[in-house]
Amino acid sequence: MHKKLVLVAFFLASSLSGFAQEMYLSISGTNVAVESGDNRNQYDIWIKPTEGATEGSLQIFDAGLGGAVDLIAGELANTSTNFALFSFDDLYAATGNTVESKLIEATASTNLLTNNEERFKNRWVPLSSITPSSNGYIIRVTAGDGDDVNSFNFRVVSPTGQVLSGSVWKVISIDLSIGV
Repeated sequence: MHKKLVLVAFFLASSLSGFAQEMYLSISGTNVAVESGDNRNQYDIWIKPTEGATEGSLQIFDAGLGGAVDLIAGELANTSTNFALFSFDDLYAATGNTVESKLIEATASTNLLTNNEERFKNRWVPLSSITPSSNGYIIRVTAGDGDDVNSFNFRVVSPTGQVLSGSVWKVISIDLSIGV
């Protein structure tokens, strides 16, 4: 009886991970016919440090087209995606629970322009090293002309490879469109 309970407990514990679902963000090229969701071809993602945040590497999963959850409309990918990193305070002001755009031009500290390069497909690549600052960073994701949809994800990892996003670094969408 004891062995059966241990076996059942092991099976349940090991199979629960199969129910977890990865969450991806996606952006459409400017020529995609959108019926719901992304019609601005730009998103701002807030990488926000919390108390106890440490230095880390900001990484992007599947930054280019051709990954498992991307949509390529034609035979060849024809949409570029740009990931630009800004200081949060250059683009926004946070007051209490309110975030307001400053509506000014700012210069990105880092830019990564992708299309369908193999080195980006289904893997994590570094965008930039980041250190805790008062309000953190904004990743502005934009899509160029084209009719493809690029899906991707972000995380922050420590120098030893420990995932810090979700604990001391938060990934927050400021203006995410929701498709239904």
